[in-house]
Amino acid sequence: MSTSPSAKEMTLKLTLKDTRAIEIVKGIPVKHRDEVIEKYLILGEMVVSHATIGTRKETVEEFFSPLRTDIEMIRQQLSLIVPTIATPAKKGQITVETIFNSLKEHFMDDSFEDVSRIGKYADILATTSDTETPILIELKDYSGTVPMEEV
Repeated sequence: MSTSPSAKEMTLKLTLKDTRAIEIVKGIPVKHRDEVIEKYLILGEMVVSHATIGTRKETVEEFFSPLRTDIEMIRQQLSLIVPTIATPAKKGQITVETIFNSLKEHFMDDSFEDVSRIGKYADILATTSDTETPILIELKDYSGTVPMEEV
């Protein structure tokens, strides 16, 4: 690394090891690489300096707020439709399908798989894009407390 006497310019030798970074740089035209990478550095620093990660109840509730709104709308629509559907299994199938589609819409970077047909398992298998952590989602629609054996 060297800095010019005026300190308005710096030259770096950069070695990339992350395949994602290598692919990004390969996609940048050679004559614009310095300029684009410089902008990525500035943008990255801005994101890091302004980002906050919290696990407070309010933060989690705010994060899931759009999904909760969808779930409430789905619940209202199902209350109109369900009387015409005789079996709880059919009601469950519609609920899983609707929530599954809502999750895919709101969390596009993550992946979701409908696993509701697997016995004694969950309804949806979600995998986070950043950590690839599998998350099992079980859907229950009870007006009261879910019985322990159902959980």
